[in-house]
Amino acid sequence: MPNKNSTLTYRWFQEVWNNSRKAAIDDLMARQAEWGILLAPEEARRLGELDLSKQRESLRAAEEAKAALAKKDVSAAEESIKKAQDLWSENELLVRLNQELTTAKETASAETTAASNEKSAEETAAQKAADKPPTAPEGTEGAPAAASDDEEKPSNPVFRIIIALVLAGVAYAGWKAYSSVRKKANEVVE
Repeated sequence: MPNKNSTLTYRWFQEVWNNSRKAAIDDLMARQAEWGILLAPEEARRLGELDLSKQRESLRAAEEAKAALAKKDVSAAEESIKKAQDLWSENELLVRLNQELTTAKETASAETTAASNEKSAEETAAQKAADKPPTAPEGTEGAPAAASDDEEKPSNPVFRIIIALVLAGVAYAGWKAYSSVRKKANEVVE
């Protein structure tokens, strides 16, 4: 049997929230609840004196930072986060946004590094092509040119051995699984 509090809670949500019966509030709410509001005038006064404009502005700046991060505009996001932090240092949204900003900075740094590495690789390839002696026409000393191409592509037998071992392991595991399934199927048939 449900207790009195769970029944009251169920009725509250069913009648007040789900059915929007405002009259049920008076029926279900304890009379002491009215006194609770009257007993806390100091708290009501303190809450009334709070200037919420800075908190609102901080939340707006945090939302701008969130939008800037979505657009991958790291500098604008950083600026908005700093503004939001200056307005309201206790804004909890800033903690998450600072983590996202750090991740975005790391990603941008990695992308910049990759782009510069790619650019330097292209420059190196262009430099090698410029430094390479011209090749002889076909039919004359074509063999040395082919030999130099083979020298640029080193072969790694260890890599091939590892691939062969992995393939052998996969084949063995597959054979064991097949044998197990076949054995169980034969047991079911018998």
